[in-house]
Amino acid sequence: MMRAYRCLPVVLAVLLPTTANAACDPSFVEGSNVVNLRPSGSFDNQQLIEPFGVRVRNDGDEVCTLRLGVGRTLTATSSLFPAYSLTGPNGKQTVSGITIPSDTAGFGHEFIVPANGEVSIPYEVRMAVGWGAEAGIYVDELVYQLFDAQSGSAIENQKIQLELDIPQTARIRFAGASGADGPARIEMGPISTTAPTRSPPFALRVLSTSAYRIDLVSLNKGALRRTGSRDLIPYRMTMGGQMMNLSGAADSVRVGSHTSSVGDVHPVTIVINPNPNYHAGDYSDRVTVTVTTI
Repeated sequence: MMRAYRCLPVVLAVLLPTTANAACDPSFVEGSNVVNLRPSGSFDNQQLIEPFGVRVRNDGDEVCTLRLGVGRTLTATSSLFPAYSLTGPNGKQTVSGITIPSDTAGFGHEFIVPANGEVSIPYEVRMAVGWGAEAGIYVDELVYQLFDAQSGSAIENQKIQLELDIPQTARIRFAGASGADGPARIEMGPISTTAPTRSPPFALRVLSTSAYRIDLVSLNKGALRRTGSRDLIPYRMTMGGQMMNLSGAADSVRVGSHTSSVGDVHPVTIVINPNPNYHAGDYSDRVTVTVTTI
């Protein structure tokens, strides 16, 4: 006996529930961030301006209406961090000290993030950085808090560290010297044969962000040389009341701290003793002054 079989295939369909996108799912793009503030080498009347942005994304399928507040973490701030202003989308921000992120409630700028989109909220730090600042790295910490604009509930916070790097740098200025378009010149005038000849009032003004050293090197080892000859007239130089030894390779003065905003003034005096045997003529010496931060 032969039997015929017909197979009826059975397909079992397993229906899995689909994951629905959240209506509004906001978050910060970065968990934390650092804004580097680095002044240029010149500290004269410098206004430091540094823009940055706070990025917020929305992984949901509906528009988010949010509010962004900002405050400072006082426990993470250097005591010598300079005063600064923070400008945001609504203009200048009032940045109060906070101890916990939820203290930022009540602050903020309202904005919209499109579905599955991202926005960057622009901010700008401004501060005056000039002579009188001490070299080093200073930090200030901002805390940005994200809120739901309707409910006012806190969503997330992000820390942004402002890091100010003041480099070691120094500058020399001369007071009482001529030669504005070239090397500073001290004119001694006619040399007396009967009394000491003294230089007119003259000083070095040093501006430095750290401790520094002043080195002086005399071309003729502490003497004036007559033009076109080997004749020498020795002289004495004091700086800030300290006698300088210019007969060797170099002499130096050390100052163990940074200067104020107006700098340190080092008065310089040059004295030539009388001698009736000096030959008439023009005498000169070149002293190289170098300031090095230490």
